[in-house]
Amino acid sequence: MSPAKVAGGGYRPEQQSIPARIFTTAGWVSGFVRAAKRHVWLDHLNTCGPWIKMTDVVLPARQEKVSFFALARTSAVLVEPTEPDPGLAMQPILGEKKVHQVDCLLDVGVAHGTLELPPNIRVSDHLAQKTDFMALRDCRLQLFGRYGEATLEMQLKLAFINCGRIVGVSEMDLG
Repeated sequence: MSPAKVAGGGYRPEQQSIPARIFTTAGWVSGFVRAAKRHVWLDHLNTCGPWIKMTDVVLPARQEKVSFFALARTSAVLVEPTEPDPGLAMQPILGEKKVHQVDCLLDVGVAHGTLELPPNIRVSDHLAQKTDFMALRDCRLQLFGRYGEATLEMQLKLAFINCGRIVGVSEMDLG
């Protein structure tokens, strides 16, 4: 199947709908993120522009779905692919990789998970160059209430954390 033609003679790649839950500054939003077929999930989040386009969306404190919702990318704290495709979730690190256990302090809680990097890249060097989303595997998300009390704890196989929403990061000593 060929890409659809659009006005001006260009083309638009075939689209897919990727199921996701997104924790935002206003609460949880769930639905389908629109992206080009065979496009790596993490790359899409980092290059989609200022808006994440979603369909069949349930907004916080609402039961009915809305057919389309444009979510400000800067408002997304964490994106959880609810049916991650291991082959397209993120670009694999070629060769060896080193696993780092990190805690990401967010203004609403803490995300603890596994950050995979090439062996010659330190966590601090990686963070110095990140301004968009980064992937944490086996992520434990703890959300806090207004006064710092834990309100929710959940385990996520894969979470994309918006680096612009991180307050700070610590690496846990594994040995």
